[in-house]
This record gives sequence, C-alpha cells and structure tokens, in this order.
Amino acid sequence: MQPTPVSQQSTMTQPTAVPTQDEKTMALIAHFGALIAWFVAPLIVYLVKKDESKYAAFHALQALYFSLACSAIIFFTSFLLIGLFLWPIPIVFHIIAGVKIAGGNHYEYPVFGKMARQKIYGA
Repeated sequence: MQPTPVSQQSTMTQPTAVPTQDEKTMALIAHFGALIAWFVAPLIVYLVKKDESKYAAFHALQALYFSLACSAIIFFTSFLLIGLFLWPIPIVFHIIAGVKIAGGNHYEYPVFGKMARQKIYGA
C-alpha cells in the first residue's frame, strides 16, 4: 500500500503557507467586523484583498457567506417569531472564528467555510 501524495490528502486542512501579519489582521477584521458592520466588513475585506491574499479572501468570503445566510434565515423566520431567538447564533460563530484566527488556528464556518474554500482554493 502506497502513501497518499500530499496533494491528495485532506482538503480540510489550512494551506501550508504561513499568513503574514497583514493577512491575519484582514481576516480578523472580516470576522470581528461582522459583529459591527454585519456583512459589509467581510465584503470590503474580500473586495480589497481578493487579488492579493487568498488567506484574507478566504476568511472574508466565508464570513460574508455566513452573515448573508444568517440574515436571510433570521429574516424569514422572524415572521414565525423564531428568528427573534436566532440572532445570537451568528454573533457567537463570528466571535469563535475571530478568536481562533487570533490564536493562530484555522477555522471554517459550518457549510460556508467549505464553499469559500472551494471558490478561493479550488479544493
């Protein structure tokens, strides 16, 4: 049995290149900025960094996808009064993502992290 080549190993891991301090800062702005400016902060980071940094673009795009999806879910479920109780959930996820990135760890939002990874890294 032959070992699996590195290129075929799990795509769930973070790319091996170490992000620069600027890339980490932009990723943090995308995640923590979503707490203040909701989807606007990740959108701005994505538009500014999409051609310069895959790392920053990935984190901004997944935060953007997550914010937009949560907004839609909360909006449509508010008519049933369920959405009124759901609003803390995206806030908690954005905080978790920011803390993980600040600590130097990799983080992907459920479902939307994979979508962003496929768009940015093609994997």
